Amino acid sequence: MAHIEVILPIFNEVKNIPNLIARLDQVKKELSPSATLSYLFINDGSSDGSTELLSQLHSSRNDIRVVHLLHNFGHGPALACGVSHFRGDLAVFMDADLQDPPEAIPEMFLAWKNGSKTVVAERVSRSESNKVLFNTFYYLLHKVAPQLPPVNFGTHCLLDASVIQRIKTLKEKNRYFPGLVGFASPKIEAIPVHRLKRLEGNSRVGLKGLIQLAITAFLSFSSLPVRMVSVMGLIASLAALISGTADRKSTRLNSSHVKR
Repeated sequence: MAHIEVILPIFNEVKNIPNLIARLDQVKKELSPSATLSYLFINDGSSDGSTELLSQLHSSRNDIRVVHLLHNFGHGPALACGVSHFRGDLAVFMDADLQDPPEAIPEMFLAWKNGSKTVVAERVSRSESNKVLFNTFYYLLHKVAPQLPPVNFGTHCLLDASVIQRIKTLKEKNRYFPGLVGFASPKIEAIPVHRLKRLEGNSRVGLKGLIQLAITAFLSFSSLPVRMVSVMGLIASLAALISGTADRKSTRLNSSHVKR
């Protein structure tokens, strides 16, 4: 029987946690007896009561583990923490705001049973008001970083323990999670899902967050920055060469003028 650990980064999600666990528990019943399910919450410095609620849940249930981070380090570091603390045969990563549907997990698990080591939830449609912003981001990202998986996915995925082990060996400090998943996976299977609206609270990812995410992905997985630096270095070298030639000609002219 396979054991699945669901890894959930949390930041100020106290209103979503009860509904999230209720839906995950339904998935747990659906998967039994083929697989067992447990939950690993990475509390990313919450200040809305999520810390206290998660501590209570951990005390009352043996299928919930919680890692409390001292400060709000951000979504990427929280995911990296989840990778480090993972225990199980399979890991499911998903956000806790219920925009990632937990009900996709059984289909992901079936794909794993059929041989797929990496199964991602491909966002074929979205309900967010800022979906144009997200779609533009992913379009531009895949233009400058064609080696990234040609799949529109974010956090929601199922990874075999062997893929997790490969990700652990990657030492990048600024981590773009979909890029790491693609880099560590020989093949990716996509499950189509509809990206839902956030039920409670406000999104952590606005325009500023997308820009930061784009910079991280651009620097980590695109060869364009290296080419740009090479071109700028070539231009600087040519400029220095031209300037040096002009200075030598000027010196010769001045020397000739002095002799006369």
